[in-house]
Amino acid sequence: MNVNILKKTGIIFLLLTIISCGSKKYVSYKVKKGDTMENIAQKYNISKGELFKINPGIHRDPPPNTILIVPETEKTQKSYKEDENYEEAKEVEKKVEKIEKEAEEIEKEAEKMRKETKKVNQEAKKVIE
Repeated sequence: MNVNILKKTGIIFLLLTIISCGSKKYVSYKVKKGDTMENIAQKYNISKGELFKINPGIHRDPPPNTILIVPETEKTQKSYKEDENYEEAKEVEKKVEKIEKEAEEIEKEAEKMRKETKKVNQEAKKVIE
């Protein structure tokens, strides 16, 4: 049971991290030659750390043609329909929404598990005393 709790806790942490990015909408961004995480972050008015946070599989400057998740801006709202990644961006948005819903479910389950664990710990203390 402890292994399952640890796994679920890890999943909850990951999903809560994603949710903590706020209720922003996201679109995809195709990395171009010469792009760095720093200049991409500046372009979308976020910190480099936040850019890494919303792209957890990226640990350094990505090579060209890598697809990143970036916050939607007024500029991307107007132009991303013309972008070749429009359909992909819509899919990413759907996935983010699905993950947010799953995170809510997991958080509810985690709260139940915390209550159950607290109850078991209290019972264990009584038995030990």
